[in-house]
Amino acid sequence: MNNKEPNQKHLTRISYCLSMFAMAMFVFVSFFSDNVEMQTQGIFWFGVASIFGLLPTVLPFTTKLKVLDFELEFKEKLEEVEKRVEKAEEAFSRAFENLQRDEKDLPPDFLERRSRHWDEWDEDLQNLPGLERFQAQRKNSLIYLEKLGLTVRELKEKLAQLGFYEGEVNNSFSRDLAQAIEDFQRANNMRHIDGMFGQLTLAKMKERLDD
Repeated sequence: MNNKEPNQKHLTRISYCLSMFAMAMFVFVSFFSDNVEMQTQGIFWFGVASIFGLLPTVLPFTTKLKVLDFELEFKEKLEEVEKRVEKAEEAFSRAFENLQRDEKDLPPDFLERRSRHWDEWDEDLQNLPGLERFQAQRKNSLIYLEKLGLTVRELKEKLAQLGFYEGEVNNSFSRDLAQAIEDFQRANNMRHIDGMFGQLTLAKMKERLDD
């Protein structure tokens, strides 16, 4: 049931009643009162009567304009978000394709040495105090993001899509982003749970996004 029409009729009746009262006051103070001070209020009561008389006509039109403005703004915001998500999706797909191409021709002994290096790095990272650990996470993540052609915003958007990031989506590498990366790594049983975005985290995120 739509309550807008009864509410509008109720408002119209009240406005007309107030307008009639103000008009009656205008007639009384202008033509039937001998009090000079009250006679000077005639213009005031005439203005009040006019305002209440026009209110039922003006208010719905104004309300409609506000609703249309809100709908237009909401539609623009929604289109902006959709474009940004689509751009992030394309960026992640492109970065993963580049990663696959670069990794394909790497010799096995290099991959083994790199894996040992990452193991040692992960152990060192875990032993760092809080602030130094975050600075290392931030520095290395930004290096890999640039190398892979991604932005912090795109990383945040994809982690949010996967349900691991709930903060503000911008280009600032924050502590809550590092925590979101770590939570994602832990939830997906990754070898290194270091809160640092890199090639392995990209590959796992792409896998989950495709799922």
